[in-house]
Amino acid sequence: MMLSPFCGIDPVPWSPPQEAKRTGAGGPPPSTAWQPSGERESGQRGVGTASAIGCIADNDGVLPWFPMERHPISDRLELMVNLSNRNVVLAYRELTVSG
Repeated sequence: MMLSPFCGIDPVPWSPPQEAKRTGAGGPPPSTAWQPSGERESGQRGVGTASAIGCIADNDGVLPWFPMERHPISDRLELMVNLSNRNVVLAYRELTVSG
């Protein structure tokens, strides 16, 4: 069964607002430390929600035949956008050996 990478959601192009908001948003910081939603009091993780959603795309990751738009940020850092599903990959090279 082939599912759409957008899971039935039609992508809508983003358009910037006419004016920037100048006031802060949010509230005071939380009083307790953050824990993932799958954490239980015993420290065990529950079942992840990704398997329950059913949104499976077979074109995740980086493979030579994926249509990727590449944007070099520096000599070691590159931003790649998968044009078929709009996933973003940030690649960093620590060492380059010529030859």
